[in-house]
Amino acid sequence: MMRPPVLRPNRLPKKPIKPYIRPDKRENKSMTIVTGFRCSDGLIIAADQQISAMGAFKYNERKIFEETQQWWSMTLAYSGLPSLAKEAWEKITKIARQLDSSVDNEKLQDVLDDVLTGMGRQYTEMELQLLIALTAGFEDSELLKFDGKGLHRADNFNFLGVGDSSLIRFLCHTLYSPAMDTQIGANLAIYLIHKAETHIDHCGGPINTIILTSTGYKELSASDIESRIKLMEEREKLLPEMIIQASSSSPISP
Repeated sequence: MMRPPVLRPNRLPKKPIKPYIRPDKRENKSMTIVTGFRCSDGLIIAADQQISAMGAFKYNERKIFEETQQWWSMTLAYSGLPSLAKEAWEKITKIARQLDSSVDNEKLQDVLDDVLTGMGRQYTEMELQLLIALTAGFEDSELLKFDGKGLHRADNFNFLGVGDSSLIRFLCHTLYSPAMDTQIGANLAIYLIHKAETHIDHCGGPINTIILTSTGYKELSASDIESRIKLMEEREKLLPEMIIQASSSSPISP
């Protein structure tokens, strides 16, 4: 005797396996210009404020963080993803606030190194560059640079983001001297950022300029920065005539 066929429920077709797609980071980046100089009497750090993404809207946001505690002070400027910069700053300051009166520049640098190394292990790509000025105890201010991979002592003049261009480097090589004081250094930083905002896309917005000397921390006001820009633009008008006169006074060899 034949058994009746067993009725099986219709099986749904298997869902196709989706290929792995790397997450697309939609967060806007700070395609910025950050400058940092060593001067005869201190340090200068300056940055624009524009945040933008290719084909997306633009807005302004401060890219310089600073904090002063009883035993130490630190100023950080960034280029890259704002969320990574804010995460790094929160982790760094949380640990640094626990340091006591024995803190020195080396211990602060160790905090920075530990935090940034840990974030480097956490994220496959660290879309973040930093310029960091710090001082602890009675030591002189130190300027450090994080290039996305390692933390090291910064050069006498430094750029992050689109500021690291041939135009800005040419101007800085021509105009910068480590013998200049912080007032002249601030003028140079403002001038370079203004030139970047004028000639390089993804730079713009208000300019933040920080002066760090042995007497402490000072940020230039918006009106002060604007007056310095006007003064430098007036002086800039004299450059073509000076260059032409200099070249005409020197005979060109055939």
